[in-house]
Amino acid sequence: MGLLQVIFGRKGSGKTKRIIDMANGAIATTAGNIAFVDDDARYRADIKYQIRFIDASEYYIPGVDGLLGFLSGMVASNFDLALVFVDGFVRLAGKPIDELQDVIAKLDTFTAEHAIQMVLSISAPDGMEQPPEWLVPYII
Repeated sequence: MGLLQVIFGRKGSGKTKRIIDMANGAIATTAGNIAFVDDDARYRADIKYQIRFIDASEYYIPGVDGLLGFLSGMVASNFDLALVFVDGFVRLAGKPIDELQDVIAKLDTFTAEHAIQMVLSISAPDGMEQPPEWLVPYII
């Protein structure tokens, strides 16, 4: 299992519930801090208090570069951060999934270099039946 993982599926397929359950379940097995990033505060109450919930709408995150900088800053400011969950990754990135291959590759390298696990939830756009081939190795 790599350090970068993706929960992929259509809207309404249970991705958010799965990522929340994974985050809450990770408390017992993770030696380090856990963060959960979402694009609003709607699920704040569903995340256990031991996890740092971050409502990304409270910060200026201009697209992909802003999101990568934001995630890098989180890691740089907390050396005890071991696990980051990002719900709604495509919405936060502000680009369609077919334009995110380089971003996923950068995150894969970043997580390996900094020994931090990251789990992203990615929604399939309407009409996409299968994930892009480059995304398949990350899907859990």
